[in-house]
Amino acid sequence: MAHTPVNNLSTNPITIEIFTGDITVSAGAITVRTITFVSATAGDDFALTTKSATENIGQVVVHMAQTVSGGMMILDFGHDGQRFDSLYFDANSINAGLGAADRVQIYLK
Repeated sequence: MAHTPVNNLSTNPITIEIFTGDITVSAGAITVRTITFVSATAGDDFALTTKSATENIGQVVVHMAQTVSGGMMILDFGHDGQRFDSLYFDANSINAGLGAADRVQIYLK
């Protein structure tokens, strides 16, 4: 049975597998311990911002660029994690090449 991509924003880890539109990961404060980016294709880019697309571009706080096919990148903020005032995925920002075989998991403190 084939895996059906989903976005699950109410669990730990937060899982993003559908990249076709803007996503509010958290409109309020959020503390992130680790972000894992699994990419099927070299050249995939994933970015998170602190403002939604309706509030200009926003400040890019995380940008992960995959340089090899089938790779995994892990960004570890350590035991205490990194606090963000808000966190968004802006589909029109840096993000490129993302598709059904890609996945981002955001582990919360």
